[in-house]
Amino acid sequence: MIDGIKITCPIPDYTNWSEKVNLKFIQKVSLDGELQIVSRPKDTMNGIYSFATTYTATFQSYSLTLIKTEIGTCLTDISNTTYRLNIKGSLHKNYFKSPDFPNGANYQDFTYDFIEVEINNLINKLCLDSSLCKIQNIEFGLNIPMDQSVMPFLESNLLLYKSKLFEKWLSKKSKSIGYQCDFSQYTVKIYDKSLQYDLEYPSMRFEVKIKKMQMLKKSGISYLSDLMDIIKLKSLLEPLMKAWDNILFIDPELYLNKLSKEEALFLNNCSNMKFWKNLKKTGIIELNANRNKLIRLHKKYHSRYSQMIRAKMNKKWGYLFEPQLIEIQ
Repeated sequence: MIDGIKITCPIPDYTNWSEKVNLKFIQKVSLDGELQIVSRPKDTMNGIYSFATTYTATFQSYSLTLIKTEIGTCLTDISNTTYRLNIKGSLHKNYFKSPDFPNGANYQDFTYDFIEVEINNLINKLCLDSSLCKIQNIEFGLNIPMDQSVMPFLESNLLLYKSKLFEKWLSKKSKSIGYQCDFSQYTVKIYDKSLQYDLEYPSMRFEVKIKKMQMLKKSGISYLSDLMDIIKLKSLLEPLMKAWDNILFIDPELYLNKLSKEEALFLNNCSNMKFWKNLKKTGIIELNANRNKLIRLHKKYHSRYSQMIRAKMNKKWGYLFEPQLIEIQ
C-alpha cells in the first residue's frame, strides 16, 4: 500500500529532542572538505540574512536531514534559530527490515495494521508529533498476483499511459524490471516484483508516486497522522484506479479472436513500439486516433484482461485493510 515517503517536521526544542533521540548527525561538507553554510537575504533593508546549515544521519533504513536555520546580520549576531527534520525512506521496506534485507523489502503485503505499527515506530523513536510531520511526496500501490511471468507480459503488451509512451525503469542494480511514465506532479510505475526479488511466483507492482501533494487534496492526506486515518487511507484507491484506467495494454486475448485482415495488421502494428514512436513524431492527434482505434477494437471483442487485473487490485486493496476476511490467490 504505502511505500516511499518524504516528510518534513519542525523541531521546536532541539536541545531536549537531540538528547532523547541520541542520533549522531554529521555536518554536510563541500567536495573540498569545507563546511557548507547557505546564506540568503531575508530583510535586505536591515541587512538581515538566514544562514542554513545541513546535517545528515540515518535511522534504521531512513535517511535523515536536519536543517538548522539562523537569522541575523551575520553568524556572530544571531537573533533566532530554528530546526527542521526531513525524513526520506520507505515505510513498507523498513517494516520488513531483516538480516536478509538490511535495507528492507517491499514484496510482502503491507496491511493497514502494519502501517500503524511502522508509523508509531517512526514517531515514537524519533520523538515526533505525527500531526506536524508534513508529507512532501508519497508512493502508494499494490503487489498484484499474476497468472504469467510479468516482464514478458509488460514487454509484449504495455503501450501507453494516456498519450505518453512508457520508459524502461531500472532497479538499483541497474536491471530492467519494468516501466514508468514521469510527469511534473506524479510518476506511474509498473514492474516485475518477482524479478526484483527473485520470487518463485509472478507478482506485478503497480504504484503512483505523488510529487505534488495537492493532487491528494480530495483524500485529505497532508500529514503523517492522516495515514493512520483508515477513511483517508482507503480513499487512495480512487487515484490508484484512475491511474490504472489510463494505461493502454494490448489484451493478449485479442489474438484468440477471428480478426479481419485489417484488424490483424493493425494489431500487429500496435504491438511494435516503433509504430507508436513514429506516431509520436507525427503528432499527438494521430497518436490519439490510433489509441482510440485500439480501444474500440478491445471493446468490439469484449477484451477483459485489464479489467481482470483491476478486479484483483480491488480485492487486494480490501485484503490490506481486512486480511482476516478476504483470501488472496
